[in-house]
Amino acid sequence: MKKTLTLLITLFLTIFNIVIFAGTTGKIAGRITDKETGEPLSGVNVVVQGTLFGAATDMDGYYSILNVPPGKYSVTATMIGYARTTVSDVRVMIDLTTTLNIEMELETIQGEEVIVVAKRKVIQEDISSSQLNVSSDQIEFLPVTSVNDVVSMHAGIEGLEVRRGSKDELAFLLMVSH
Repeated sequence: MKKTLTLLITLFLTIFNIVIFAGTTGKIAGRITDKETGEPLSGVNVVVQGTLFGAATDMDGYYSILNVPPGKYSVTATMIGYARTTVSDVRVMIDLTTTLNIEMELETIQGEEVIVVAKRKVIQEDISSSQLNVSSDQIEFLPVTSVNDVVSMHAGIEGLEVRRGSKDELAFLLMVSH
């Protein structure tokens, strides 16, 4: 008798929980393809605007966005090299999957001109020893009063000794330019 009562209460609570916590969200799923060729696009970002929900397409162009609250949304698909595509009035209903297939068009990306100015080589092949270059512009902003102070500010250098070498084992070259 006691087992039967326990079983009935457990059954009642299970059914009660299922009814109370029945689906309250929907799902958006579909496939993203190239409009011109029909080929699936992988790595497309699909975002439900105004929410934190989104997904990326798999290798076959498929995606699915779970747990989307019911309502009307705009869904945007973006991928480098393709025009941003937005579909409005996508209706999501409780416990149903809204199928949204999107065809994306190629877009030419135009960038700005970038000018790179070389200052000096990082590695000079014709120098076989360690070398440290400090410009007058750099020295101007350092809190130093002597050459010894400038040299001592760099790693591995104590006074005029470099890595435990003596002063007579070093070569200092001072170049002055105007």
